[in-house]
Amino acid sequence: MKKLICFMYLVGIMSYAQDNDGLISGTISSNAEAVPFASVYVKKGNSGTNASENGIYSLALPSGEYTLIAQSQGYFQAEKKIVIVVGQKLTLDFDLEINNERL
Repeated sequence: MKKLICFMYLVGIMSYAQDNDGLISGTISSNAEAVPFASVYVKKGNSGTNASENGIYSLALPSGEYTLIAQSQGYFQAEKKIVIVVGQKLTLDFDLEINNERL
């Protein structure tokens, strides 16, 4: 019985934590073309994700103010500031500029 109560308590905590996150999703593109496998991450944070081969990404974050950075090799990085509230679903697209400079 104790194990069942502990399990139910943990499931409740996990559900509460997930409900307090906001969800940011969108596409990363350049000149209307998807940028496959680009990175999106929180500046000065440890959260991030990679886009799909179609440039689509999704990232769950707790409520707060953030600066998100999108980048990929061969492109200049882009930054956007956002504010997330509990349960919010935000669409945030990035349009990266091609970096033609050679190293």
